Amino acid sequence: MVDSEIVDPFLQTKQRIFSRGFANVDFRHDITHLGLSYGLEYNHSILGGYDDVDIQTITRNDRERSLDLFVSKVWFDDWTFRLESDNTLGASRCRYRQRFDGTTIDGTLSLIQDSCSSRYRRLTLSVQTTF
Repeated sequence: MVDSEIVDPFLQTKQRIFSRGFANVDFRHDITHLGLSYGLEYNHSILGGYDDVDIQTITRNDRERSLDLFVSKVWFDDWTFRLESDNTLGASRCRYRQRFDGTTIDGTLSLIQDSCSSRYRRLTLSVQTTF
């Protein structure tokens, strides 16, 4: 068992060293007599991200909620049409890192890195069959 919030003995501040949880919902529904399928994948961090405290760095990792969707239909006996939406909500991940000269207890800040990255939003239509 891990405590998710502690008092940092060096900085004397409350630190969240592990995330508060993560929720995933995956859903798929197949309607076989219509040749139709649809579904979604939803991911959400509960209460944001977490801090990672090291001897020389403090890193904050945050992640936004994300949603992927799809619908698929079989027509003409063997033609499958699939429409997918990836990163529908435009989710990104951010990292804020403080690097110290010596140790974090010394408190001499030498570098700050603040960066975010994102998967692109993508809408895809694919058609598959067998010849």
